[in-house]
Amino acid sequence: DLQARVSPFRRHLPSPTFYRTYAALVADIANFLHHKLILRNFFSPAGAGRFEGDLVLLETSLSAIAAPPPPAGRWIPQRIHDAVRLLKLPEDAGIDNAMVLRRFLDNDRMAEATRLLDKIGVHDLTLGECEQVLASRRHI
Repeated sequence: DLQARVSPFRRHLPSPTFYRTYAALVADIANFLHHKLILRNFFSPAGAGRFEGDLVLLETSLSAIAAPPPPAGRWIPQRIHDAVRLLKLPEDAGIDNAMVLRRFLDNDRMAEATRLLDKIGVHDLTLGECEQVLASRRHI
């Protein structure tokens, strides 16, 4: 269990050192999640939903070890949550928002893409990162 492995460091390191080290470890975990899992695998919307549940459990574990969370308010960065939101994007009134967003991005209609991303609540990914994430999305 993660908490058991980290506890000795928390007990023996000065608090500022522990939190700095812990934040760096969590940043490495977030980079792994983004670059090695999200961008290198394929997700159906249902699979992305399961992955989102796993993220909630991970964030709960990370918060239990070192509360309070960093100034951003959570241990897992918003960009990871935004990527999952894109991967599990549902149809909206029969419109496949993922397909519409891909078309906007493919046709350099960046203003429309940005408006759609705002509408669905994706704010911490660049348009290029959105394209990469959408390339990992599969319908099953």
